[in-house]
Amino acid sequence: MKKLTLLLICIVGSFSLAHAQTTDDYITGQRGDTLVVKDFAAMDNSPNALADLIEIDTLAPPTRVYELSQGGYYFHNRTIASSGDRSLDIAGADHTPHVMSTNESRPATIVGIQVGDTDLNGGFFNFNTDITVRNIIGGAHSTSEAQGWTYFDANASGNTLTLDNVYMEHTNWVFIQSNDWPDNSIKISNSYFVNMNGNGCRRNGGVYDNVSNPTKEMWVENSTHVMGAGMIYKFRGFPVNKAVFNHNTFVNISNAPISTMGYQVDMAVTNNLFVNTNVQAYYPGLDVGETDQDLLPTGIINVDSLSATNNSVAETYLPEEYQSADASEWAGMRKILVDRNVAYWSPALDDVVTLMEEANATYLDTVANGPANGELMNSMITMNTRTQAMFDDDDTWPYLTEGDWLQTGLEDAAPGFTEDFGLMDESAALGNFKEWTVGSMPDDNAAVMTDLRTEGNPASGETYAISDWPIPVDLSYSNSAYLTGGLNGFPVGDVNWFPTQKAQWLAQRDAEYAEIEDAKTEGRPLATSIVENTPGVPTSIKLEQNYPNPFNPTTQISFALPQAQEISLKVYDMLGREVATLVNNEMVAGGVNNVTFDARNLASGVYMYVLRGENFSVSKTMTLMK
Repeated sequence: MKKLTLLLICIVGSFSLAHAQTTDDYITGQRGDTLVVKDFAAMDNSPNALADLIEIDTLAPPTRVYELSQGGYYFHNRTIASSGDRSLDIAGADHTPHVMSTNESRPATIVGIQVGDTDLNGGFFNFNTDITVRNIIGGAHSTSEAQGWTYFDANASGNTLTLDNVYMEHTNWVFIQSNDWPDNSIKISNSYFVNMNGNGCRRNGGVYDNVSNPTKEMWVENSTHVMGAGMIYKFRGFPVNKAVFNHNTFVNISNAPISTMGYQVDMAVTNNLFVNTNVQAYYPGLDVGETDQDLLPTGIINVDSLSATNNSVAETYLPEEYQSADASEWAGMRKILVDRNVAYWSPALDDVVTLMEEANATYLDTVANGPANGELMNSMITMNTRTQAMFDDDDTWPYLTEGDWLQTGLEDAAPGFTEDFGLMDESAALGNFKEWTVGSMPDDNAAVMTDLRTEGNPASGETYAISDWPIPVDLSYSNSAYLTGGLNGFPVGDVNWFPTQKAQWLAQRDAEYAEIEDAKTEGRPLATSIVENTPGVPTSIKLEQNYPNPFNPTTQISFALPQAQEISLKVYDMLGREVATLVNNEMVAGGVNNVTFDARNLASGVYMYVLRGENFSVSKTMTLMK
């Protein structure tokens, strides 16, 4: 197990821009528009290489990518920020999803550092414009005593932060905030969030929070969240114009994975695996500024009327089409789909409410805003009574749709994780999680939830060890109902834990989202399957859009054949010149096939890929951005 031990580094002089003046001083090479950035060691133990390079690279083309070296550490004691209207694309070298990776060398790591009296312990990235960050590990700080509140901070409105294949650990509050800036979008995929517990507060420790303004879009796909102390995606009293949570895994989340007062207007929560979430018991009136306004436990899904008298903030920030409509029309405009999810709680948690009542009796007597009767309410539910009644009232709420929950309680229906690393063991991580949850209620709770860590990689002390690599858990599972319970027969939860199914899932990804959108718009549950895109043999020839797209330097092309046949798959530039042959008149099996295209030797630009057989030819375009 490799770990980094870093003591206080004393460096004489400034390394901002005095150390180097040209982009060549900060890079080890260039491929097209991609610059390979020097890490801390290659910069002679000087921090801020990435931030400095971005600042001086003023003539960067729109397709610029800053590539970080596999195994490299990128320490910063100042913020990484874009300027003007220029977007940023920062990528580690290995695009393999972290939970699937067999690479012994850890991904590029971006963390803070203290240099003399200057340090960076939060707000590593300011997204003043669109920012994409891919294939990295991010941490709060290289020393445990200096964890910051956030990692990504919005500093402007109307931008998009895209995180793909990031591995984030430790922050005092959340990894992303856009507090004072409305209408930003957050898109997260293929990512792993662990030990969201840098603070003892029952609310803090999660991925996203927005304190004072609405979010334009929240899209979370195929991502895993493990050991969270607080609210993971916190929307408070603000509507999100569009929220999508599809194929995500949540395990041991003490507070709410999706925390909202219930004013969402367009949301899909589908194919997710919720294990031991919403465990903190709720006291009526507790955290009234962030929780349900009828003083109810939120459960996993929480919905309230948009025209509630205490909802002036939400009314102010509703999407434009709601502002121009009469309040009587709002019920018929809201579209929320909840389907194909698992909600499972370990029987070891069935006494949490009782234990919390006993442990927090004195504190409960001091809580304002509620009935102050000292009684706690169970939060380990899918929906509270008001929300359930709204979903059941099709006449008033025709587009609030609750489909199947594959599991909704404490029965013997555990996922059967391949390697849970103590997450389901009351004598190990689950016991630590439960103990912290029971004692989490007082605001002055000084305890911090115990980390999920490999032996020899401590969570605290004089030095701080960087995140475990490889990831020590394997959250693939054996429960047969869950393995085929998702739309189209795919596993529920983060499909990255199932590499074979992930390739098949990518081949039908667009069709899956089209079905989710159609079901939500029509006010119906998801179809049993998408016939032409089932994981078995397809009924027609289909060429999928490559993924990812845009890409650098590799991407996956998927195609489906109704039976084995001889085909070719070739790539051409926009002048019609053949630049790569991926399959050359070979017999290929029927069903879904996946081919990886490596374009590291090609220049940035738009390319066409063409699938040909005896009686057909079909093509699509893709964009290489270096």
